[in-house]
Amino acid sequence: LYLLTKVRGHKVMVRHFPHEVSHLEPILTMLCEQKINDQESWETRYMLLLWLSMICLIPFDMVRFDVPDTSDASMSQTSIMQRIMDIGKLYLITSSDNCQEAAALLLSKFVTRPDVQKQHLLPFFDWCLVKITKSSSEIMSGITQIKGCLFALALVFKQGKRDDLLQFCSKVLEELQASNILEVKNTVLRKLMIKLTQRLGMTLVKPRVAAWRYKRGNRSLDDTLRKSTDSKAVAVKPEHEESEDEEYDIPEEVETVIEIVLNGLKDKDTVVRWSSAKGVGRITGRLPKELADQVVESVLENFTIANSDGAWHGGCLALAELGRRGLLLPVRLKDVVPILLNVVNCRRAASAAFQENVGRQGRFPHGIKILTMADYFAVSNRSNSYLEIGPYIGKYKEYTKALMEHLTLQKREHWDPNIRWLAAQSMHKLTKSKPDYVASTVLSQLVPLCTGMDLITRHGSILIVAEVVHSLHEIEESGSTGLISRNSSLKKCFRIVQALSDAKLFRGFGGELMRAAACHLIARLSQCTATITIPCATTDGWLELIHETLSNLHSYTNGEEICTTAISALSSINQVQLTPAPFANLATTDSAQKNSTEDAVQQYLNHLTSTNERQRCGYAQAIASLPEPVLQTCFMKVCHSLFRAMQVNDKSETSFAESRRDAVIAVSRVCKTVGANSENNMNAGICSDNIRLIYDAIFLALNDYTRDRRGDVGSIVRLAAVKSLQSITELIATKQSQLLSPEIMLKVMCCVLQQACEKIHKVRDVAAATLLSLLYNQSIPNIPDQDQLCKIFDTRNPTFTMMNLFFRLSKVLNLPTYSYHITLGFVISVGDLTQSLSEASGNALFTYIGTIRDEHEKLLQFCSNLVKVFNNYVKQDRVIVPLLKSLNQLLVQDGLDILYKGDHCKLADDSFQREIFSLVKTEISKSRDPQKLMIGIQVYCGLLQFDDPVLHKSILSQMMIMLCQRFPIVRRTAATQLYEVVLTFDEILALPEHLDVVMESLSEVEWDQPVEELRPLRNKLCQYFGVAVPQ
Repeated sequence: LYLLTKVRGHKVMVRHFPHEVSHLEPILTMLCEQKINDQESWETRYMLLLWLSMICLIPFDMVRFDVPDTSDASMSQTSIMQRIMDIGKLYLITSSDNCQEAAALLLSKFVTRPDVQKQHLLPFFDWCLVKITKSSSEIMSGITQIKGCLFALALVFKQGKRDDLLQFCSKVLEELQASNILEVKNTVLRKLMIKLTQRLGMTLVKPRVAAWRYKRGNRSLDDTLRKSTDSKAVAVKPEHEESEDEEYDIPEEVETVIEIVLNGLKDKDTVVRWSSAKGVGRITGRLPKELADQVVESVLENFTIANSDGAWHGGCLALAELGRRGLLLPVRLKDVVPILLNVVNCRRAASAAFQENVGRQGRFPHGIKILTMADYFAVSNRSNSYLEIGPYIGKYKEYTKALMEHLTLQKREHWDPNIRWLAAQSMHKLTKSKPDYVASTVLSQLVPLCTGMDLITRHGSILIVAEVVHSLHEIEESGSTGLISRNSSLKKCFRIVQALSDAKLFRGFGGELMRAAACHLIARLSQCTATITIPCATTDGWLELIHETLSNLHSYTNGEEICTTAISALSSINQVQLTPAPFANLATTDSAQKNSTEDAVQQYLNHLTSTNERQRCGYAQAIASLPEPVLQTCFMKVCHSLFRAMQVNDKSETSFAESRRDAVIAVSRVCKTVGANSENNMNAGICSDNIRLIYDAIFLALNDYTRDRRGDVGSIVRLAAVKSLQSITELIATKQSQLLSPEIMLKVMCCVLQQACEKIHKVRDVAAATLLSLLYNQSIPNIPDQDQLCKIFDTRNPTFTMMNLFFRLSKVLNLPTYSYHITLGFVISVGDLTQSLSEASGNALFTYIGTIRDEHEKLLQFCSNLVKVFNNYVKQDRVIVPLLKSLNQLLVQDGLDILYKGDHCKLADDSFQREIFSLVKTEISKSRDPQKLMIGIQVYCGLLQFDDPVLHKSILSQMMIMLCQRFPIVRRTAATQLYEVVLTFDEILALPEHLDVVMESLSEVEWDQPVEELRPLRNKLCQYFGVAVPQ
């Protein structure tokens, strides 16, 4: 019962509880006998309290149940009413589990009964308020008592009638204010305080629907527009109704309530803010228009710079509640919308103001040209404003310096890191408009700030310096001399990273921001080596930082972004040079330095076996960034280490899907770096001696179906493998197409086609795009059945719908070369739990089978592939379970009826159905998975369609075993399936005269009884079916 209640909720469950008068005394007695501290039976107490909360609503005066009990004098002195109150209070202040909530529900319903409230309501309020004010919120017992009493009072004001409770509101509100619960640390207490306060407010104000609220019209826009009366957004009631709103008085206590819930919007915890927002919406809906508008104005006061982000969040929740209830009138939208879209509106307002000045005064230089670029809609996109519009306006000298000063002084210190990145990129483009000013003034201003004390200033300055230096380098490369190579600030730029390290600014708060910014600076400076010379000592320090960063990725919150920037920096350095250090001389080919080069490469490779996944990811990408001269001396050594990193070598590595993905990507990038060559030098690049090793490793990655608590994590490895197959194949086809043998291309196409019809949507789409890319690449040779595949996929546009893709793939089943892999992909998709995928793939498969009903060789080929899949994946539930489901659908929908019906059944021998039976039997025997057993039972019964008496006996023997299987649900399923089979094929009975007995036994007997009781009945059924009794 508790599990059902947990799933459906107590509100639904209590409506189904029996509530006879005779149940009251036994339930109350049983509840009194429970041990409140027994942790093993709390579910029992919880369900009894819920049951009692329903029974206590019986429409009889409770006094009538107080019959003296002479057998127990103590019981005879206590009334039923008092016993219920006592047991409810006990659980309310003692129990800290779900029983407390059930007790609060019980008391709230009980004390609001007309006959009980006269005697117990006021004492109950007093008792609760004493517990709230006297209990300490610093100890667990006090928190439990306060929580229970607040919960009970909130439910009382929810369950009771307004006229009965109105007299208690002032007293309760005063006591709550005096208790200062909103100041305690416990989140639940503050949330319940807000909930109770808003209930008090709703009791104080008469329940009414505000006549002034916003009318949204119909849900259908078409219906709304069709009615002329709904043409206006706000439908205003007649004036006398609005005046009625003004006639009733609002109690003074309501102001206190509103103040409390408005303050709750600023609470540090979301649940409290959410409860406050609901309270604001509920109470505002009962207020006159003027007072409600004041509430909205108070909510809008949350949106100030002085308030915390929690206050902003609470304000947004409150606005959402007001808008949902129609209490946020259109006249207030001009105040609300700017809050939500303030940045966009600033840019739009600036564009509009510029347009007005250009149009009316005409004094802004180049005004018309600028307006065509920076119009009202163009400035809505933030990236477009920074990266396109800003640099365009900066081309005009009147605006260049002002824009630069704004970016370097204002946006450099913006609170949003993304804005700082955009400002730096914008400065990169603006530098080309005024390079002398940037080189002489901007750099000298910003470089000292890169090592300052303020984190945001430091971060923004480093990003801008990096982009400005690179932009000056590009300008100098085009002809201008001395802008960066002779700049006095350049040496200071080289010392920024070391200065940050010496000041320990890569640690602690803001350390991650600094690492990302420093790596970006390193990348940009390394890309300028055509015009500047970087000292060896500086490069050593940079490499040390990158090495440290990649070695500690597991300790960073945003490790992926930091890894990306570090690899970008490393790639930039590797393209230039590497100096003596832990990564010594990787670019050298001098034999005297060969050992140091190999040692440095080995340091990278050693990290691929790290026990930390992020470290593996970082160094896999680092290896992919090694320059060509290094890789051409140790290509196979690197590949073998990456091949190992692509596999699950230990059970503890199962969840390392990201590192395996990065290893696959690294193989692709390394192959792209070294390229293909005609010489049989395995260490120099891809050749005939190592091409099979490379492809086999990627084919192995395509079989990565590992799962963990996140689901099919292997899908990201397969996705990377499909992309790698495409990039490597196209690379080889461009340079050495003769290396792509027919065997390799056959395997490539089979793997891609299989992934194109499996269940993961993203992998399927990428595989389909890869398939088209390979098919229509004229330089790729030896694709089997290429012409037929091009006819099936007669478009180069890979944007197929799921249904269209599966219908195209089903036609590939006609090609024997690919039919097995397509069958494997289809059975996994058809048997998947996702309904849309199962239907799309199933419809395509069954349609295909319908088209080959008269082509018996193709049908037998399909059946042969099913058996082959079964044999190849024995005891692998990833394939076998969906295969069983697919096979069951084929049998149920008569997809294979041609094998046992009509004149053509003689073309099929008995091997298919018997082999399927044997394989199913092997799969489900000794299985502990009830779902798998039930699917196997369905397949058994489907195979009874075949006219094969020997097979029938074997299946019925297995079904008899299933009737006494250990799982009750399996026994019930076996009985149900067997009943349906006997209805359809009654000739399978050995003793037809016992048909009625068999049918009654299968349908009427409860097969979830203990097996010992069912075994005699099962043995009789064995006689009726003519099979031996299982031993």
